Amino acid sequence: MIYSDPRPAALTLIESGDLSVEYLWHQYRARGGTADALELDAFIHDVPLLLGEQVEILEVTLKQLLPTEPKAGTSKKGSQGFIGPISTTLKRVLGLKTTSHRTTSRKKS
Repeated sequence: MIYSDPRPAALTLIESGDLSVEYLWHQYRARGGTADALELDAFIHDVPLLLGEQVEILEVTLKQLLPTEPKAGTSKKGSQGFIGPISTTLKRVLGLKTTSHRTTSRKKS
């Protein structure tokens, strides 16, 4: 299991547009989940409808959908269902490394 509670990661993916509830639900059902799309959506939005094994199936689903080592800050595309770069907020929620693009200026003497 990768999260103690999969809801923050799922919610961040959905709100950022990286994943739709419908796609997540299809992937969740393909892995043995029994909740319908409305129940899954409600659970992601803090209505405690999923318990035990169903939460574990959602965790497994998210683990399999998420890139573990994104290249240059972008998410996987195509069959993975991601549509754009992974946001810094999502990286923080997932515990992925973020790269800083700060530049330091040197004082001329």
